[in-house]
Amino acid sequence: MKRAQAQLPQDSTIAVFPLPRGWLGSGSVWVPDFIVTASGQVGAIEVDDLHPHEQFAADAAFDRLWRSSGIAHIERILLKGFSADCEVDALVRQFLARLREHH
Repeated sequence: MKRAQAQLPQDSTIAVFPLPRGWLGSGSVWVPDFIVTASGQVGAIEVDDLHPHEQFAADAAFDRLWRSSGIAHIERILLKGFSADCEVDALVRQFLARLREHH
């Protein structure tokens, strides 16, 4: 995120909030890995390890709540399988492009 942020012009930058705490809907505490603001939109990035299929259903339920509360785009990135910075940078660029599309 810092590399992407450093490459943007000052008048088109992003704000990145790592590990913020928030209450969601029913009062559940949510600690996303990153909240990102860009072009008037708010997005979330969750960095996940591989986990059982039951967790995917729970994640989908939380994602619906987050979207209902104003998170325009949620990206879940599986940590396993990315070894080079350029691969991670490409994912971040893709996330930012999708986030700006919601504008």
